[in-house]
Formats: sequence, C-alpha cells, structure tokens
Amino acid sequence: MSSNLREQWSFLAGIAMGGLAAFARKAAKAVGLIDTSARPDPTLAARSSPVKEPRDRKADRWRRRGEGKENAEVARSQHMAEMRAHFEEVDAFDLAIESPTPVKPLKREILEVSALTPTRLERLVASPGTELRASSAESEKACAYSSLAAAQSDSEEEPAIVLQELPLPARPSGLPASAFKGRRAWDPDQEEPFPSLDDFIGRHVSLAKVRKVGEGTFGEAFKAGDCVFKIVPMEGSLMVNGEHQKSAQDMAVEVAVTSALSNLAQTHDETGALLPNSTSGLVETRGVGVCRGLYGPRLTRAWRAWDEANGSENDPVDAFPDSQLYVVFVFADGGVDLERVLLRSAAQARSVLVQTALTLAVAEEGCEFEHRDLHWGNVLVAPTKDATSTFRLRGVAVHVPLCGVRVTLIDFTLSRLRTRAGTLAFCDLAADPELFQGPRGDEQAETYRRMRAAARNCWEGFHPKSNALWMRYLAEICARHKMEGRALQQTRGELRSFARRAAACCDAREVVWDEYCRAGWTAVE
Repeated sequence: MSSNLREQWSFLAGIAMGGLAAFARKAAKAVGLIDTSARPDPTLAARSSPVKEPRDRKADRWRRRGEGKENAEVARSQHMAEMRAHFEEVDAFDLAIESPTPVKPLKREILEVSALTPTRLERLVASPGTELRASSAESEKACAYSSLAAAQSDSEEEPAIVLQELPLPARPSGLPASAFKGRRAWDPDQEEPFPSLDDFIGRHVSLAKVRKVGEGTFGEAFKAGDCVFKIVPMEGSLMVNGEHQKSAQDMAVEVAVTSALSNLAQTHDETGALLPNSTSGLVETRGVGVCRGLYGPRLTRAWRAWDEANGSENDPVDAFPDSQLYVVFVFADGGVDLERVLLRSAAQARSVLVQTALTLAVAEEGCEFEHRDLHWGNVLVAPTKDATSTFRLRGVAVHVPLCGVRVTLIDFTLSRLRTRAGTLAFCDLAADPELFQGPRGDEQAETYRRMRAAARNCWEGFHPKSNALWMRYLAEICARHKMEGRALQQTRGELRSFARRAAACCDAREVVWDEYCRAGWTAVE
C-alpha cells in the first residue's frame, strides 16, 4: 500500500473514532452516567482555543474605588457609634464633687472708652480715712488701667493717680463724695491713720460672734450679724498662700466692678423715675474700706476654729506684719452656696434657675455683664417667707414665685462688664490656659471649655453666650445632685431637656423665654 493511501486511511479512521467517542459521550450524558457540565469538550479544545473576553480595566478601578468608599463609610459609622456611646457615658456620669474655683491669679483688664477729665474725678466707694494707692509703676503694667487713673500732674514730681467717679451702691457707707474730691492717691508716708480690721468691722457689726465662713487664694471671709466681710491683703511684700499680694490698682478695679453691679439693685434714678433694668439677685455691697495692721484676737480665733474643723489651705493670718494693708468688702449675707443645699421640690429648682437667669439677663442688659465663673459655689440660696421677687428687664416688671428660696450671685473675679460711664472691665482668661484643662466629663471644666469656644478666646468682647452655658451647667447640677426621691424622678428629664435648650441659646435673655423658665414668671407692663 502506497504511503498516500496509508495516510488517507489513517485520516478517515481518526475521524471515525472521534465521531464514535463523541456519540458515546452524548449517550452517557443522556442517561446520567457522566456529567460534563464542569469540563470542556476535548474535541472543541482540539479544534479551537478558547477566546478571552477583553478586560475593562476602567470598570475594575471604579469597582475597587466603590468598595473602598463602602469600607470607609462602614468604618466611619463604627467610629461615630463608638463616639456617641462614649459621650452618652460621659453625660450619664454622676460627679460627686465639681472642680474647684481656679486659684491662679489673673490680671483684670480695664479699657477706657468714654472721655475722662480730671474735673470728673471724684471717689471710689470707701470708708472714712481710706483711699487706694495706685503707683505710677503699677499703671505701666499690661492691665491698661487708664479708666481708673487720672492724667499726670504738671510738676516734675512722680505723677499722682486719683480715682474716677463711680456710681455709689444702693447703701453706701462712709463720708460723702465731696470729702474725697481732688485728693491724691494714698501715700505710704501720709500721717492720716487707717483703721484696724477690728475697728472697721466693728462699725458695722459686733465682733462677739464673728466666725469664718470661707476662704480663697487671696482672702478670707468672715460672718458677723447679717454681714459677710471679705478681707484681701494688698501691696505687701509677704507672699500670701504662695502668691504675690494684689496691687491697689487690682483692688480698685474689683471695687469698681462690685460698685457697678450693686447699682443694678436700684429701682429708681435720682429723679425718682423707674430704671429699666434692676435686680436684687446680685450680692449687695454695703461698704468697702482700707485697713492696716494685725488680725485681731477674735478674727484670729475664728480663723483657727475654721482650720481645725475644715483644714484651711491658706497661710495663718497671724503671719502678717503690723504694717500690712487690706481691702475689706462688706457684703450682705446671701445665704448658703448651692453646693450645700438640697432642694425640696421641682418648684424650688425652677425658682432657683429662673431667678438666676433673670439676674443674668438684667445684668446683660444693664452693663453687658458676663459672670464667666457661675459654678454652684457662687450661687447662694437663702430661705425666705416672701412670696415673690420682682425684676425689671427692659422696662417690664417680672414677678417670680420664690417657693421659699431666694438666690444671690457672688464672686465677680472673672466677670466682664461695662459701666454706665463706658468703662470696660474684664479678665483675659487666655493668660490662664490651666483654667481650661480640667478633667473631661467634669461639668464645670467642660463649661469653661465651651465658654472659651463661644468667645473664641477673645475675652474683651461681649459674649453673653457664656451666661447661657452656665445656665446649662446649673440645670445639669440640679438634675444630678440637688433633689432626691419623687421630686427628682418627676423633674430630672425636664431639667436635662432645659439644659440642652439653654446650651443652644445666645444669652440669658433668651434663656428667660425658654418654656421651662417661662412657666416660672409673669410680666406686668
């Protein structure tokens, strides 16, 4: 057989065998003996190679990007859920003790806006034989004290500084204003003596039952009769509780602030006309004086009794020399601080918050006031039999049921205000960053931080939002610590809802119109 014929027979046999194999596979598949669905047909593989589909790389990139976005969104959702859970835990955290008042000394700033001439200089609120010293060296400090200082004298001597005329409080003590006209600031070599602490306090009350009621970094507080005396050493070289003593300028500014706020208690002007804004909710200043000498035996015994009972953090008062100068503020007794009070009912809690909000609102309207440190130690509560208290806000009389408690706000060390004469007083809290570094979750520390955010750390400006933030703080404190039993259960949710709304208000005037406060006052045109 020729080779050509042999090649033809081989070719035909292959075709035949392939056809028979294909036929056998189809028959087996038909009766279910084999499954070829997952395997390629070898005859097809022999006849042609598989064709690859073109890959859309752009679509792949978008698909991967979409998957990345989905993953990022899932991660973000998880993060936000964790953050919400954390802050819910913080909000639910009950504090046994709030942060203490900051003890770091701050320089009070004074900016002069209104015109001031020497002919308008008169007196600062003071008692007989007392004036405040403000040396020229102090006047060059960063606190811009021009509003309380006079112009330099024409002579070549060291310039004298006298004090600007300030409105007197509702119940001034001491000599008439004319007695202080044209007098120079205090000179350490002057012959006129200053009264002792015992002599000055004895002009107001008997010292027989004097007792210490509080203390701060720069001073001591004593109570006798219906008065509280705040004694602050000044101008001395002796360190007080680890700090330098306050200057006469600093104290003069504090007197000015206290005097301006005391004026808000007045309901009528010199002509007898009703004033548009008035409140009795700010502590009444009954007098301010300068004293010299040692602490007397009764005051010293009262200090030691407090130390034995409470463990004083201040240096003993018997360490002062007999040349030591003091400024003494005489305040009306406003009661017990809110920290030590347990409110008996939801009505009392509402009354405390409404009185506080209205007092802040009147001060905002009357002198662009911000308290800036209204923690529960600076809100005093006293029992009263009076049924109502009357405020005047923008010429409208507002009556508040007292429900057995009267509120008084104190301690204006960090406050900001503008006097009727246009003088601006404030503390630059940016100089004390530690004030804003309290523990997270502490209501007082969080309020300082919220206040800084609202003011954008610019403390010269008027940012009444801070008053609304302190109202939020007080509402939270009342909800957490100030009520027990059924009274707490009934009003806790209401107080916390009010706290959230107060935080969204622009100022205390807006807080007064919140539905919670609105239920606690009535207005008469």
